[in-house]
Amino acid sequence: MFDWLFEGQAAVYVLLAVVAILLLGFWWQYRKRALLALAAAVGFLMLGYYLLDVLVETDREQIQRKVAEMGVGLRERKLDTVFQHISESFRYETRDKQAMRKAAEEAMNRLNVREAQLWEIQIESIDRPAKKAKVQFLGKAQTNFTSGQEYLRIVGEFTLDPDGQWRLKSFNAFNPFLNPDQPMKLPL
Repeated sequence: MFDWLFEGQAAVYVLLAVVAILLLGFWWQYRKRALLALAAAVGFLMLGYYLLDVLVETDREQIQRKVAEMGVGLRERKLDTVFQHISESFRYETRDKQAMRKAAEEAMNRLNVREAQLWEIQIESIDRPAKKAKVQFLGKAQTNFTSGQEYLRIVGEFTLDPDGQWRLKSFNAFNPFLNPDQPMKLPL
């Protein structure tokens, strides 16, 4: 509801900065102490807003961070890092979390994944009462069969687990060039 208060949006910083600059300009022109005090108060508001941004992680920020950490785990071939952000209720086709981990490890070895990357993370929706979120991002890997230029659009569903952490519950991969609306099978 008040996520804008904790997400450090540039528009809020710009608004506060413009107000502070205007107040300083009026103070310079009229030399009224009250204007200087108001400018200082706006400066403290800006500092408080920054501290809220840094100290409070919103659902959106948590999900973005976790997708980014999964990307780092893939790039470094550290599946423990990836799978700590996968829910125990995870399902992909017929696989649960443990079966998916085994399939991912085998695929990484079989395909000789040398580089992997996730980017353009977009949170499409978050429904905290329903404990679900929809996320979209792009991903690619350099393997024995790919050059690393090819990429996929990934649409994932996150769930809010009982411990209050958002984790990946399921996903589908799409080829953005061929049948962009048809989920594709991954070589797992």
